[in-house]
Formats: sequence, structure tokens, C-alpha cells
Amino acid sequence: MGHTYDDLAVAAMRQLREIGGDDAVRTFARRRIDSILAGATDGSDDLESTADRVAAALTKAGYATTVTAVTPVSGPIHGIQLCQHHCPVSHVAEEFPEFCETEREAFAEILGTHVQRLATIVNGDCACTTHVPVTESTETTTSKQGAST
Repeated sequence: MGHTYDDLAVAAMRQLREIGGDDAVRTFARRRIDSILAGATDGSDDLESTADRVAAALTKAGYATTVTAVTPVSGPIHGIQLCQHHCPVSHVAEEFPEFCETEREAFAEILGTHVQRLATIVNGDCACTTHVPVTESTETTTSKQGAST
């Protein structure tokens, strides 16, 4: 016996858009991801540790997220990839891309750097993959965040 939770969620989002417009949908999506990631800023301020906490928070919310360092054959890390191997809202996000957009925005804010979506489940990819570059400015931003707290 199947369930129709996705259908119910899409109907609720359609109603929210009808009543409150696009801003209401965007606000809902942003509050949702902010609540999921609420504890991801607690702890060490370095980029890799923060990415690990983001992945753990997403996994706890049903996303099955991994963190992988992007490294050349030799040398320092060039970036980090967050891979969400499951998305509990993918069917809703097909009609309401605000869920994916606000997720990316929240990642950038928490990680303190520009992030780029490389793939999404909504677009037919096997995972949502977000690239997080590791640059000198990222390391500086991370250090400044630690000094101000």
C-alpha cells in the first residue's frame, strides 16, 4: 500500500503560493533548511569541520549526505563536495525549485564561501552535488569567524 505524502506536500505548497505568493514559498523553504542546519555552526570554524557538520545535519534530516575532499594528485585540497545521495523533498522541489535555491544559499552562508551546484536529483542526476572551493579567502574568512566568537 503506497502513500501520497509528496502529493499532500505539493498541494500544500501550491496553496501557500496561492495565498502568500512566491515570497511565502521562499520563506518556508529557507526556514526549513535553516532549522535543519541550526547546529551546523556549533564547533570548530574550519571549513572541513563545518562541512562535516552540515553533512551530518542533512543526513539526520534524511538526505544521506557525504563529504569528499577534492584534491590533485599531490598538494593541498582544492575543494570539498557535499553529495546528497537522497533528497526527501525532491518530488516537491521539481515544482518548487525554491527548496534547492535556499539550500545552496544556506550552504554558502554557513561555509562562508561561494558554493556551486554541480548536479541535482531534481534534474535527473543520481545525487545533489555541491562544490565548495577551498581558497585562501575561505581560510581567512573561517579564521575571522573563529576570532569573532
